[in-house]
Amino acid sequence: MDAASAAAMSDPERNPHFRRRWSEMDDIVVPRPLPSADADQSLDGAALLQAWRRERAQAGRSVA
Repeated sequence: MDAASAAAMSDPERNPHFRRRWSEMDDIVVPRPLPSADADQSLDGAALLQAWRRERAQAGRSVA
């Protein structure tokens, strides 16, 4: 099989046994969620990490 016949097999108009159909991404409209009321608050990664570590340490002390 040469490259041209392999390419023709993936063309739905030329191959009657072709089952998969695709659509262009430009045609698909993905709705975006509306921003919530607290969307203007920025997240501080270091503060989140410290809070997570504190919770883990407290959970470790309460379990042991």
